[in-house]
Amino acid sequence: MRAVERAIEVLNCFSLEHPDLGISEIAAMLKLHKSTVHRILVTMELHGLVEQDLNSGKYRLGLKLFEWGHLVITQKDIIREAKTYLRELANRCRLTVHLSVLAGGEVFYLDKLECSTALISYTNVGKRAPFHCTAMGKVLTAGMPGEELDRLVEEKGLQRYTPNTIVLPEDLREHLRRVREQGYAVDREEIQAGLRCVAAPILNHEGKVVAALSASGLAADIPDERIPVLAKEVMETASKVSCRLGYPRNPEIKRGCV
Repeated sequence: MRAVERAIEVLNCFSLEHPDLGISEIAAMLKLHKSTVHRILVTMELHGLVEQDLNSGKYRLGLKLFEWGHLVITQKDIIREAKTYLRELANRCRLTVHLSVLAGGEVFYLDKLECSTALISYTNVGKRAPFHCTAMGKVLTAGMPGEELDRLVEEKGLQRYTPNTIVLPEDLREHLRRVREQGYAVDREEIQAGLRCVAAPILNHEGKVVAALSASGLAADIPDERIPVLAKEVMETASKVSCRLGYPRNPEIKRGCV
């Protein structure tokens, strides 16, 4: 943990007043040996957190930090733009509604609006869930290139949570193919017995899937015959949020956005 703390301290040395710093300057600011600072900078440079000016030899903050900052801003934008539509969907369908993104190969919950008649205890804002047995995880990964999906499966595995959980890679690939075709995914008691969920993807101005929203409830409240109707409502809500994020570019379609 001390190594992480020192890396953060080094990053904190950079500012608007000191955008470029040399090893000696950072060492003096932190009262560390230059060799220690050098090791930290070399490691962070390998990961894109800092970059070195070849002429001056000094370091500046790297583009990876910009990527992370942009991700944080994007997530905040998604939450803000989606809030009203999530509330409308929750009130209309009388189910618990979630908003999530894919982070580290897992579903990360950004927002949750509960309905008093459909309380879901296993989810909370900031909590993570597996991708292969959740409806949101499926729509977030359905468009992944095959090799990327294979790496994700190898890294995370396909743990069984209920008798309905998909645990074979070939079954998952076929399932995600159907998700791509129909535009939504269903969790039929795959992560927790007695619960069902329907999810749809949210796209940004480039047409990339950046988030997912879902409606969840007891299996008794989401019988098979309700799924097509609920899926239509969830997809329409996801489309409205997507429009707020700039999708689609086609002006004729965009006029239909709310």
